[in-house]
Amino acid sequence: MDLLHPRCAGLDVSKRDAKVCVRLAREGRAGATSTVTTWSSMTGQILALREHLIAEGVTLVVMETTGDYWKPFYYLLEDAPFEVLLVNARQVKNVPGRKTDVSDATWLAQLGAHGLVRGSFVPPRPVRELRDPDPHPDRDHPGTDPGMAAAGEAARRRRGEADLGRYRHQRPVRPGDARRAHHRAVAADAPINRRARSRRAVENDSRGGPN
Repeated sequence: MDLLHPRCAGLDVSKRDAKVCVRLAREGRAGATSTVTTWSSMTGQILALREHLIAEGVTLVVMETTGDYWKPFYYLLEDAPFEVLLVNARQVKNVPGRKTDVSDATWLAQLGAHGLVRGSFVPPRPVRELRDPDPHPDRDHPGTDPGMAAAGEAARRRRGEADLGRYRHQRPVRPGDARRAHHRAVAADAPINRRARSRRAVENDSRGGPN
């Protein structure tokens, strides 16, 4: 099997941290060495991870699209001097040959080293800045953590989806609806108005005419 990236890393991203496997291929038939470490999703830790991957000479980083947890890692690693590949979790599971004792990060590093995964489309940064209120909170607000921003973005999207489901079955407002509603209200009140006018006429007659 062809080896495309002798120095490759795989990231198994979760809500609080990421398991990172750095795979370094050796010359000849000695095989490859894999080292797995854990890094927090806080901004400082991700920046330290970036420097660690650069120091190891990594040329490709592979991570799965796990919810929104991949975003802070991707946003802070995409400008590094290596390629960052975001892959679909279903595609990774369908690749045969995985051993049961291999971690997700190690498996991602192996697939990336041999070019067996295809990256998903990620909108470029200008498009993300139009779609997201603040996709890079740490750039303008140093005290804000990108992990918290990604969680807030997911919460806003869930609220929007809930509102969409709530009003999905309502008929949209069409031109003339307000006019027709007014006419129906006038027609419903017409008998009441006629009885009121008749009662006033009788009272006027009993008093000898209108005042």
